[in-house]
Amino acid sequence: MPIKDKTILVTGSARGIGLEIALTFARDGARVIVHGPADDDELHRAWEHVGAAGANAVRLPCDLADSAAIRRMFAQIEKQCNGLDVLVNNAVFQKE
Repeated sequence: MPIKDKTILVTGSARGIGLEIALTFARDGARVIVHGPADDDELHRAWEHVGAAGANAVRLPCDLADSAAIRRMFAQIEKQCNGLDVLVNNAVFQKE
């Protein structure tokens, strides 16, 4: 499936494998939603890297352990990006 101009959410893309996945999609011309659990420096840096790689990047923090936050996140995606084409579930739940 061609991904140019598709909107892709990569959960857990503030670092590690998720960031590499997001960068790959960005280089291929997708709009990439960069996700992390908090709107912190790490998420901001990832968003900058993905944008620099060629994507129309969107930064979207969300606690995936909070179902209300997930509903708000998808409502925001619908409003900001007119929906989602691809979801990559990369985030890992870490018990504290």
